[in-house]
Amino acid sequence: MNQNYKILEKMIESGDGSLSKKDAIANGVPPASFARYVSSNRLVRIRRGVYAKDGAVDDLFQLQRRYQRIVYSGITALYLLRLTDRIPDSIEFTIPKECRVRKESIGCNAICHIENNEELFHLGNVSTGTMFGNNVTCYSKEKMVVEMIRKRDDYDSELFLKAVKTFLNGKDKDMDFLFQYARMRKVEEKVYRILEAMDYED
Repeated sequence: MNQNYKILEKMIESGDGSLSKKDAIANGVPPASFARYVSSNRLVRIRRGVYAKDGAVDDLFQLQRRYQRIVYSGITALYLLRLTDRIPDSIEFTIPKECRVRKESIGCNAICHIENNEELFHLGNVSTGTMFGNNVTCYSKEKMVVEMIRKRDDYDSELFLKAVKTFLNGKDKDMDFLFQYARMRKVEEKVYRILEAMDYED
């Protein structure tokens, strides 16, 4: 293996599994060597100038790196937070109203929600790891419980009950923030009523 290929291999291993032409050139790899490496290793094009080995792409990390203002929500957040073991069929995220994403760049199986309230958009978001070990931003457990109750019809009963019960049985929960967020969403009474029915004691 020549020196340029060693540099590229090291970049893939030390990064998120992707390989950027711009970064490769910055590390001294000539464009021609980069092109030969991509071709000989049959790397898959993620977007312009960025490639990865097939099946080794962290879609959540890549998408958030491209659109830094998105926050994962819905079933994607539940999966990241380990409130469900159901693998999401699509990538679900929320953006503030002034943010724009290109539909063709997020894939046909992505679900984009728009939050009109800037304060609520930024409130209660956390950093968590993907299955590849990269950190991404998603709704917190407390925020997700409130959002699930607020949008109850978006979640089937099995998913809803398991996620809420897993949250309530966990030790690292902030009920003060949960009710604060529920109050700001104007669903505090509804949230308390449902949690009480699930044997939650204040």
